[in-house]
Amino acid sequence: MTLAVTGSVTGNEDSLIPLRIKPTSVDPSETFNVTISNIPAGSTLVYDGTPVTVTGNSATIANFDSTKSLAIQPPRTAIRISR
Repeated sequence: MTLAVTGSVTGNEDSLIPLRIKPTSVDPSETFNVTISNIPAGSTLVYDGTPVTVTGNSATIANFDSTKSLAIQPPRTAIRISR
């Protein structure tokens, strides 16, 4: 089964932003593969403290465990101030 969910998150610039994804099932033996798409170029996805490979603009986490942390680090911004 495939389920698509659309949402947005906000966070502080240049910091990890937690993603709270909680798939559930009435079947306790079921596992979940979570795909996150439309990831901005230069971002880093981190699952349980480990960077996740982003291909194109998406990443899939097999056997996703919602008790583990998931976060995204948007690309760092360079700010130039001129006088």
